[in-house]
Amino acid sequence: GLIALLAVVGVVCGTLVWRQSQPAPAEPTEQVSITGYLGGEKIGLFDDAKFKALAAKQGIAIDYRKAGSPAMMDTDRKGMGYLFPSSRAAVEYGNAKGVKAPQSDIVFNSPIVLYTHKAVADGLVNGGLVTKDDSGACHMDMAKAVDAMVANTTWADVGYTAGYGQFRIDSMVDSVARDGKTIASIFAKSGWMETSSEDSFNQFLTLGVGSKPMMVGYESQLLDLAVNQPDAFKQIKDDVVIVYPTPTVWSTHTLMALDEKRRHTAEPVENTGGA
Repeated sequence: GLIALLAVVGVVCGTLVWRQSQPAPAEPTEQVSITGYLGGEKIGLFDDAKFKALAAKQGIAIDYRKAGSPAMMDTDRKGMGYLFPSSRAAVEYGNAKGVKAPQSDIVFNSPIVLYTHKAVADGLVNGGLVTKDDSGACHMDMAKAVDAMVANTTWADVGYTAGYGQFRIDSMVDSVARDGKTIASIFAKSGWMETSSEDSFNQFLTLGVGSKPMMVGYESQLLDLAVNQPDAFKQIKDDVVIVYPTPTVWSTHTLMALDEKRRHTAEPVENTGGA
């Protein structure tokens, strides 16, 4: 492991030295302005000053409109140059709806996680639904969780004695053919749900354990909060707990260029470590 790490460091250092010896690339002569639909969980990135500077260096001025991943495939795309949903399922749904993208690339892979509060996590550990590994990280057996929700198990039954009502995990509606009846029964317990994962995460943070004991989100959302809203992170860091589902589930964020003119905006932009 140490030898592999040193080898990687050597390659990285060699690459940096090579880059520094190369002439600076010519500044773009034409700036391209582009607007598209963006999932709420990536707004922090697109608002980041360093990210904007990197894009501008490539001749791109990027703007966005917020939309949920399935919704952006159904809404009016006139004047839009890109779509940036949070999953391949949304891309496939768009393809089925006739959304054409001359180029699409997977840009990020985010682990899907469960967010909960410390009191809830401790209760679920005692109840056996959640386990902790040697590092202290929490894991939930999703097969057991689904069985508990289908069986109308209460929060008290799974170990969180202060919880009210049936055990549930707040998430977002999606169209899934397989196991449709089971999924419908689970989502029926959630009631009204937010249209964006970021809105749902903000509600989880602000309304507290009584309103949303547990929710589905992206691992990156808590990291984004820590970097871009450090004061808010300090207020919740001792209470919010990340629970990793077993098996691990990944969400693939795919950037879709909607026409030939904007294909180069879907190409990777060199990351200098800031954005």
